[in-house]
Amino acid sequence: MTTPCPQCGAQLPPEIAFCTNCGLRLFVGSADPGARPRLQNNLLGAVAYITFIPAIVLLVFEPFKGNRYVRFHALQSIFLAVAVIGCGILLRMAVAVFSLIPWIGFFLAWLVTVITALAVFMLWSVLVVKALLGERFQAPLIGGLAENGANR
Repeated sequence: MTTPCPQCGAQLPPEIAFCTNCGLRLFVGSADPGARPRLQNNLLGAVAYITFIPAIVLLVFEPFKGNRYVRFHALQSIFLAVAVIGCGILLRMAVAVFSLIPWIGFFLAWLVTVITALAVFMLWSVLVVKALLGERFQAPLIGGLAENGANR
């Protein structure tokens, strides 16, 4: 059974993604109208990393909390926020210790702070991009906890 291309009218088999005559991209997707598109899940997973508030919302409300992919990213976002807060407290203590060292102490404190901030930003960026790509990338130390929580 063939179907006509909406642009050029060429007869095409139903399982192809592009028209062989004009190159028009044809819709290829789920025939179930109630199925949630994969892009929506990817976007929701990335939104969870904005702050921990959308992550909590995604864990509480029914249409989202049943989705293991979204739940994984929401939990990982919350664990990341807790880890960053803990890292900030430890960094604050390290700055206090480094400030006791004359001359070079403030430079070391500044250097450790900048490197830590860059590492956290890079990890956050990787997590957002991986969520948008549809991957369940586990962050070091907290990814296993998020995976266990998502599978419950």
